[in-house]
Amino acid sequence: MPRKEYRLLAQDIRFFLLGGSDAARAAPVEGRDVYPLDWSFQLDRPSDYFEPFDAAGVPLRDLPGAIERQYLPSRIAAYALANWNRWAEDNSTEASERFLASCNWFAAQEEGAFRHDFQLVGMPPGWLSCIAQGEGISVLVRGLALTGEERMANAARKAADWLGRSVAEGGLLAHLPDGGAFLEEYPGTQYRHVLNGCLYALVGLDDLVAAGLDPSGTAGALRDDVIASIERNLPSWEIGDWTTYDFRSSDASMARANPNTLTYQTVHWILLDYLAVRLDRPLLAAAAGRWKAAGESFTQRAKALGGKLVYRLGHGYGV
Repeated sequence: MPRKEYRLLAQDIRFFLLGGSDAARAAPVEGRDVYPLDWSFQLDRPSDYFEPFDAAGVPLRDLPGAIERQYLPSRIAAYALANWNRWAEDNSTEASERFLASCNWFAAQEEGAFRHDFQLVGMPPGWLSCIAQGEGISVLVRGLALTGEERMANAARKAADWLGRSVAEGGLLAHLPDGGAFLEEYPGTQYRHVLNGCLYALVGLDDLVAAGLDPSGTAGALRDDVIASIERNLPSWEIGDWTTYDFRSSDASMARANPNTLTYQTVHWILLDYLAVRLDRPLLAAAAGRWKAAGESFTQRAKALGGKLVYRLGHGYGV
């Protein structure tokens, strides 16, 4: 495991014991479409999150194992959106330039497909992920608002098309055991129905609709179908009021499930609450409230830490 991953693992354990996380809700800024997650602190620690950069200022990523240095779409999006929120707060020219460098990377990807050019958990190079597609849409919609360039709108619509295609067709739309629609972060792998990735994708679809880039209503209908599926199946991502990384069967105990780190727990409640408020979904709002309260409870965190350590002893360091 690279040294950076050891540091992040130690940080996760500290968060479980003491509280705090690597995720926070962004404060609203009047007249600016702030992204719901605040990653601004990561901009002050680039060596942990974003370095190195290419010549255009786009983040690259050194990955574990014999994988060449890569463009990792979700990291590029996080960098873009962190800079967007910073620009929204203080009109920083530097932040807007950094945002646009990463936004241009998304706009330049062929057919709006934000691919990963390395093999992972059985997926061949070139795989797609709903988290990257959703975050990329959120970046491009804001790029359109900043520049007015139609190429941003075209790329955002193309990116959304992949979310509406089935996994069998190379897209990211799958179904839960009850037949409900779901968007996959790691299509076709052991990580089935990963909730955080799907929530990022739903935020992206909602951004597209809000920007008036869904004249057919297809993206809005997909968003609503997936949200309804999540509402029906919320217990499958919960053990008590703690969330799990991926979908679990109803009889899976904490020992066999993959409980989230506190950072993922926080991401879950922030994004769920954001969607609940925007779309008036009280069931989602109630779940977000439970998950937030669990993250603030030492007893709940300690139980989750025990489950996480058991999981990682059996599966290795991952999520």
